[in-house]
Amino acid sequence: MAEGRHSEFAGAKCCRERTMDKIDAAIARLRTGSLMAERYTGKPMVITYSGGKDSDVLLHLARRAEIPIEAVHNLTTVDAPETVWHVRDVFRALELDGISAHIEFGKYKGKRVTMWELIVQKGIPPTRLMRYCCSVFKESHNKGRMIATVVRWQESSARAKRAAYETLAPRKE
Repeated sequence: MAEGRHSEFAGAKCCRERTMDKIDAAIARLRTGSLMAERYTGKPMVITYSGGKDSDVLLHLARRAEIPIEAVHNLTTVDAPETVWHVRDVFRALELDGISAHIEFGKYKGKRVTMWELIVQKGIPPTRLMRYCCSVFKESHNKGRMIATVVRWQESSARAKRAAYETLAPRKE
């Protein structure tokens, strides 16, 4: 019985060590990204913040890394009210700590647009194969900036192939 408990404890310790290794690796990547941002743009790295749990973890790790950051939320206009309230609360706290945090609005053909207006203009809702909403609401901001975002490699085979650092090329519409 004692041996079983010991091996159970050893397994928990091993799991905790793997978790700490991942945290340390994430913090190291954020620090490297921050150095690249400062060197190539002269500005802090942008933390993209959706208001979800993954973004909360990213923001926590960036703050733990003690790097200069800005936080940006891209308002899709279809988020749950609770998510929008959470983003506002988090951004208010960041601003009180001296960290720039702002909300970006989607623009299409030079004008501010909601998701619902965009669907009418496009004539079809976004689909898995036609994701025009991402280019309008999420990918059109922070041009020329270094950004940090969350990509869970376990979520799909395409995401599993993504690198820790990437250069994004403009998308064709």
